[in-house]
Amino acid sequence: LNSVSAHVLELSDPQANADGGPFWSPDGQWVAYRADGKLKKISVNGGPPVTICDLDGGNAGTWGTDGTILVAGPRRPLRRVMDSGGPLTTVVELDAGHNDAGTFLPNFLPDGRFLYILRSDKTHSGVYLASLNDPKGRLVRPLPSLAGTNVIESFSVVGPSPGTSMAHLLYVAEGTLLRQAVDPSSMQPSGA
Repeated sequence: LNSVSAHVLELSDPQANADGGPFWSPDGQWVAYRADGKLKKISVNGGPPVTICDLDGGNAGTWGTDGTILVAGPRRPLRRVMDSGGPLTTVVELDAGHNDAGTFLPNFLPDGRFLYILRSDKTHSGVYLASLNDPKGRLVRPLPSLAGTNVIESFSVVGPSPGTSMAHLLYVAEGTLLRQAVDPSSMQPSGA
C-alpha cells in the first residue's frame, strides 16, 4: 500500500456475494476471494473476476509461487487447486477418530513449504509445517484441544531479515499480538 487512498476492485457482477477472506497472489497482481460458492480471482488492474473453481466452504487461503492455492476452513480438509483453475483436491484429510474440527489459516513460506492449523479435540491440535510432498507435515506448535475456539486468530511468518538467521512467527492469540523467534528451516522456537 504505497498510497494513502484505498481503491475498490470493481466486480463485473455487483450482485456477487464476496464472503471469504481475500488473499494475494505472490506477485501482488491478483486477489483471490470466495463468492457465491466459487473461488475467484480479480486483477488489481481491473477487469472481470475469473472463476478458479467451485468452493463449498472455506474461509482462508494462501497462494504459492508455483501457482498452487491452498484453502482451508471449519469442518473442511486442507485442499488445493492451481490458480489457472481446475478441481479442488484434498491435501490433508480430517480424521474423524480425532474429531478434527477443520483446517485453518494456511500460509505459504517463501521456500514453498507451508504452515496450517489443524484443530481437534485430541492431542494433535496445533500449527503444522508441511510441504506438497509431505502434506501432513509435522507439529511445530501444539495448541490447546479446543475444537471450537479461535486460540490463534491469525499468523504470519516474517524473515529472516538481512544480517540475521532467525525468522519470526507473528500471531494473534486471544486478542494479543505475539512474536516468537523461530529457526526458518525447522520453524522451531529459538532463543534469539
